Amino acid sequence: MLSYRVNQIFQSIQGEGSFTGWPATFIRFQGCNLDCYFCDTQQAISHDGGSQWSIDEIMAVVNRRANPTKLAVLTGGEPMLQPMGPIVQALHVGGWKVHLETNGTIAIPSDIDFDWIVLSPKDSHHPLDANVWMADEIKWLVRDITDIRRVVKWTRDNHTISAVISLQPVSQDKSATLLAYYAALDYGFRLSIQVHKYIGAP
Repeated sequence: MLSYRVNQIFQSIQGEGSFTGWPATFIRFQGCNLDCYFCDTQQAISHDGGSQWSIDEIMAVVNRRANPTKLAVLTGGEPMLQPMGPIVQALHVGGWKVHLETNGTIAIPSDIDFDWIVLSPKDSHHPLDANVWMADEIKWLVRDITDIRRVVKWTRDNHTISAVISLQPVSQDKSATLLAYYAALDYGFRLSIQVHKYIGAP
């Protein structure tokens, strides 16, 4: 029987990107193929953490914690390390909208009907071109001016991509936040400041 390694399932608001402020139920999958030092979910990186859940068990908890928007966010870790098709189908059958948060380095099958894909490139770990074209939103992490230069060059080199570009300062760092703020004004990017962390939400 298919099962998923899950770190946690919880309710909160979506604190990042285009859907900031929306109530959501988060399914955080365990395990990541990267090990970024700035990751704010270190507990989800290890492949042997979390616990095994069947689809029925996941759906039972998700439905008990349903929010009015019925928005489910699949996050991690890296969700695409596990077969997302069956859980996405189960969520859709249950009337849920399904958003994916991914680093983009693992192929996203085109037959999985995500309602929104957020791709977050990580330094030298380049996302797959096919994933970039599938993404609805590119969430670019900002630590210093190098990241701003990188995203400006990337958007110029990929000017035909229609995805929303969001700049997200790492760890609410004040200087990074100001850099992202002014870059948003100068280049038309969106600013994503992890609202949930400012209000102490999970």
